[in-house]
Amino acid sequence: MRTGMGVALIAIAVGTLSTSPAAAADDAQTGWRGRFWVGTVGRYVLSDNDPYQQSPFGTVETQVDGSALGFGGDVEYKFKRWLGVDAALAYTSLPVEFQSSVDPGVTQSADFTVVPLFVSLNFHVVNSEKVDFWLGPQIAYLYYPDSLSFDVAGAGTFDYDSSSTFSPFGFAIGTDIFFNSTWAVNIAVRFQNGDGDSNGHLTIDPTFVTVGMTAKF
Repeated sequence: MRTGMGVALIAIAVGTLSTSPAAAADDAQTGWRGRFWVGTVGRYVLSDNDPYQQSPFGTVETQVDGSALGFGGDVEYKFKRWLGVDAALAYTSLPVEFQSSVDPGVTQSADFTVVPLFVSLNFHVVNSEKVDFWLGPQIAYLYYPDSLSFDVAGAGTFDYDSSSTFSPFGFAIGTDIFFNSTWAVNIAVRFQNGDGDSNGHLTIDPTFVTVGMTAKF
């Protein structure tokens, strides 16, 4: 009886020792991540932006032309080592160009602020202790606090009124490269398909290409 009990206790102990490293590895790969990042923002994925008619300004075109500095931060909760939910808040001010057929050959420019709130479902296809690589679908609420005004000779002032919008089409790709158990360098791309107004007269489609730091907590 005592021999059987002793064998059972030894078996339990051996099983515990053999499974605890794997469990510890899983625990190290789950939990919270916080990231802060900075980089460049532009329309790098899509290029749709059509001119339109606006009386008395004739044919007009408002478009993002060029890149700008962008920055932000995100918090991710990994409830599985291969799956997490991420929320990010970012900021940029993109250059917008305006042209009117009433005043041909004249291009005006202004800055247009974009503040997106991203939420993504991240699939961590590589999740070792040193490298964590993820990708997944992303939705966003795009907040535009600016309206734009351009003076057109012979026609008056053209006013562009923006309207913040929800966008269901986007993606996130990123990686954390850890140099100790807590801190990592992160590299990421976040794209969102979105316009500055309900008519699509100013196509934004912000793509954030960033580098930053990640901390486990």
